[in-house]
Amino acid sequence: MLYFGFLFIFAGWIVQIYQVISRKDKSVNLLLPIFYGAGSLLLFADSFIGGNAIAGLLNALCVILVMILFAVVFTTKK
Repeated sequence: MLYFGFLFIFAGWIVQIYQVISRKDKSVNLLLPIFYGAGSLLLFADSFIGGNAIAGLLNALCVILVMILFAVVFTTKK
């Protein structure tokens, strides 16, 4: 699960970097919080399965921050 979590986070950032560099669009791509949230959830689960509660709590905090970002992106109108 650890590697898949990092893979999801990496994919989210690749999509965001592509949008910023090639399209010259600095807004948050919706795929970034989706992939980042999924990756953080996998890291969260892996941490608790492995017995590392502190890393699990930090990953849980990342999931909460992603949910806040997702809510802001969906509720903010252009």
